[in-house]
Amino acid sequence: MAYLRFVVKPIFQWLSLGMAVICSGAYLTGYGTIITGLVLGFIAGLFYFLLLYYQIEKYTGAVNPAAAGYLRWGWWIRMGILLVLWGALGESRVDRLAAIVGFFSLPVSWSIYAVLICIDQIKASHKLKG
Repeated sequence: MAYLRFVVKPIFQWLSLGMAVICSGAYLTGYGTIITGLVLGFIAGLFYFLLLYYQIEKYTGAVNPAAAGYLRWGWWIRMGILLVLWGALGESRVDRLAAIVGFFSLPVSWSIYAVLICIDQIKASHKLKG
């Protein structure tokens, strides 16, 4: 539970702030039509993260040797969900590229947050040495 409080919550706050800035920027510059795609992709990315987190939590402590296989199949299922989302967007007025950008904004925010954590840890280690 501490992991959720100290790692997952700041990532979601960071991502929500970023999506709010991107959506407001799109609206102010006249690209308001892509906001629906961004929000839809953001929600799909959020569900992808929650499924991945649940699956890792479920099978990390498992003694079952087939746990790695379950994780691989879960990845294929999630990619199938992404392909179904891609196909469904083809029939609607939602911008596909904006939805994909929204979907992949979560891994980008993970990377940025990981870099910030590493910078803080490096600064803390240099303060301890010096």
